Amino acid sequence: MSSAVFDSVSALVIDDVRFTLQRLLRTLEQIGIADTHAAPNGAAACKMIETGEIQPTLIIADF
Repeated sequence: MSSAVFDSVSALVIDDVRFTLQRLLRTLEQIGIADTHAAPNGAAACKMIETGEIQPTLIIADF
């Protein structure tokens, strides 16, 4: 798959398990999504979005 497909994708991964968080970020980067961000919980993710720090087009969260 061409990485050009994901050039405009910004991903936010939310997970409190550090291993899972790192694995998901690595997988996203391997498929060509270079603009990845991580948050350990929903509150941190909301703050990142509310302050304009990031504007993700894809959010992956555990529940």
